[in-house]
Amino acid sequence: MTLPRKILVLDDDFCMGDFIASAAEAVGLSCFSTTEPEIFLEYLTSDVTLILLDLVMPTTDGISMLRTLGRMRCKVGIVLMSGAGEQAIDLAEDTASALNLCVAGHLKKPFRLKELEAILQKSKQGEL
Repeated sequence: MTLPRKILVLDDDFCMGDFIASAAEAVGLSCFSTTEPEIFLEYLTSDVTLILLDLVMPTTDGISMLRTLGRMRCKVGIVLMSGAGEQAIDLAEDTASALNLCVAGHLKKPFRLKELEAILQKSKQGEL
């Protein structure tokens, strides 16, 4: 029996996190979303299979969180999310690569449900 795939979301916009969680659950994935970096780290357990990480947040930024994940030697695929533009995503991808983290994709905000569903389906099939 295969265990359900589990997604963890960190986004400062509660509505965005709820949107992602609803989409994940609609395709049969377990998802926990939070706006708090400390809670995110508490829920980052060995059964998490994919992380969706907002790059621009008021209490921390995505680069700082990537550094934390790098120190933790996180091996989970990470989807970077940002409305700040291509440069923010490029910088985050470069940082993640330097930290030996696995970037599984990116979503430029605002993104469409179809784009999110494509990533979620890949995760469900174990491709991410």
